[in-house]
Amino acid sequence: MSTVRMRAAALLLAVTLATPLDADTTNLTCVVKAGRNVNARDIALNCGVGEQEVQEILTILRRIEGDAEAQKQQLDRMEAILAAIPKHSISDLALVELARRISADVTDAETAFFELRKAVDIAAGVQQQARDYPGTDAFVAEVLRQVAKLNDAALLDDAGAELDRALALIGAEEANLRARKLTLLQSALKQDILRRDVQAAASRHFALIELQQGRPATISQIREVTIDNWKYTQRFGGQFELELAIALTDLAIEIAGGAADTSMLQNDNGIFWELMGTRGHAADGFAKSVTAFRAALSVYTEGEHPVQWAMTQNNLAIALQQQGIRSAWPQGAALLAQAVTAYRAALSVRTRGEHPVQWAMTQENIGIAELALADHEATADPAPHLRAALGHVEAALTVYDPEHMPYDHGTATALRDHLRARLSKPD
Repeated sequence: MSTVRMRAAALLLAVTLATPLDADTTNLTCVVKAGRNVNARDIALNCGVGEQEVQEILTILRRIEGDAEAQKQQLDRMEAILAAIPKHSISDLALVELARRISADVTDAETAFFELRKAVDIAAGVQQQARDYPGTDAFVAEVLRQVAKLNDAALLDDAGAELDRALALIGAEEANLRARKLTLLQSALKQDILRRDVQAAASRHFALIELQQGRPATISQIREVTIDNWKYTQRFGGQFELELAIALTDLAIEIAGGAADTSMLQNDNGIFWELMGTRGHAADGFAKSVTAFRAALSVYTEGEHPVQWAMTQNNLAIALQQQGIRSAWPQGAALLAQAVTAYRAALSVRTRGEHPVQWAMTQENIGIAELALADHEATADPAPHLRAALGHVEAALTVYDPEHMPYDHGTATALRDHLRARLSKPD
């Protein structure tokens, strides 16, 4: 196995969650580099890993080196990541440690590869900053060098502690030290991301805003950061930014001064948790989404905040629908029925006369929820739900214009035809 292949294989072990080994990063790298043709007992003695663990690693390595196309593709992708890293910028130890941390909270290989590529870019930047930082501030330069050294040894938590120690030594109110503290805070934020410490990263954002603005962070400033992270994960994928958006919003809720701000933030969190559930990043994502939307609705009333109330009712319905589809009966059917109720509530504001497009989309959503109810294992007679679904979809098609809204018209037409075909079949 080539040197690059050895590095790729070591990372692949962690990234694809191939084995829940307890061996530390140094020992794991040692075993992989030893190669599969060395006696397992000798490897165990030299690397400080149990012989059974060595056998497990070697078995996985043999599988990786085999002819399975999927394994080859994963190795090729990993080598592409490695090839993009500047030479000598990140050690094998650091690479494997990054991968192991990602594998601890990422459940699918696709997201893991994305998170690893991003982490590698950050880690390389940290090392580069330590090399290029000007010597005009010896204190900061030395801290950055120590952080780079600790990262190189895969001691990511120790590197974070070093930055926290340095920040504690700097007086926050001394104007001549603001630039110094800003540099260290930005480095500490990068370290939090490498360590995958979402709570620390969220707190660090608060500190950065306060330092840059000279006053505590406001709700609008925090929301800017959360929305930026949400937009990033919408565009590129990734899990950490979505978790960070949730952590930032939770902290913002703690400092919110009024009910309106709290409701707005709860609605944000509902959207973030729903996406966590949709992507499979959190088993309880939809349940937490529903909780957040219901909390927002405790303040948003139809009379005082009709637009926000209807929007949140629609969001709640979507979360309930997704949770219901994934839940066994009778809970799943009950959740789907609640989704239909929430959609219908939104229609009291989203009328055809004032909001025709939103009205049509909500009608189609009710049709989709009714279809899900018809197909649910708890439904004895699907026909009433199929008929209800057809009525709502046909209502949506009275607004969807095939010329100006071809996509919406096409999907609704396909759904209508499906429902008609289902209803035309004899029992």
